[in-house]
Amino acid sequence: MTARDEILAVLPAVRVRTGSETFAPQDVIDELQRRGTSYKPSTIRTHVVSRMCAASMLPITMGEPTMISSASETVSTVDDEFPSSGR
Repeated sequence: MTARDEILAVLPAVRVRTGSETFAPQDVIDELQRRGTSYKPSTIRTHVVSRMCAASMLPITMGEPTMISSASETVSTVDDEFPSSGR
């Protein structure tokens, strides 16, 4: 499984644990570590805040997390910013 696959797989659990659609990258890291991921925290964080982030300049697919605050590295899984853009 790729890091992206593992991250997407734990997002529902992160939502339940945080009680919100908004979460910090550390929440994803913590959940993946609970599940015994082989990925380093730095790899997970890079994917969440950059590679998988809909707000980044990299190509993404629908349903990717959206960075809503780079200062606190807060992420949301709600993609209201581009609802019909095909992003």
